[in-house]
This record gives sequence, structure tokens and C-alpha cells, in this order.
Amino acid sequence: ALAGRLAVRFTVQAGGKVIDPEFIEDKVGSAGMNDCISHRIESWRIPQVKEDVTVSFPFIFQPQQ
Repeated sequence: ALAGRLAVRFTVQAGGKVIDPEFIEDKVGSAGMNDCISHRIESWRIPQVKEDVTVSFPFIFQPQQ
């Protein structure tokens, strides 16, 4: 039944590794969900970029009906 918007800012390093996820908006209010999402984001590998890039990305969660 969790629902709401989470916005996360993170850095993609030049080698493609994702680091430092930070929640910049949290309308869900679930620490457990935030921990899970942080760990998943840190496991992402992005195709290599030439230099570090900071990204902000929103997630919208709605309960299934």
C-alpha cells in the first residue's frame, strides 16, 4: 500500500559505477524502502561516460489495484 514520489540524486562515475544516492524528495516515508532503493541504485552500472555526471531521477509509486 506504499505510494508516493521519491526523487533521488546520484553520481555516475566515469567508469560507469553509480555512487552516493541521496533522497532529495520523499513523499513515501518508508525507511526500509529507501534502504532497498539505495542499495539497488548502487548496484547499477551505466555505460561509461567521459566524466562524472550527477543525475536526479524521480520514482512514482502507486499501489496495485
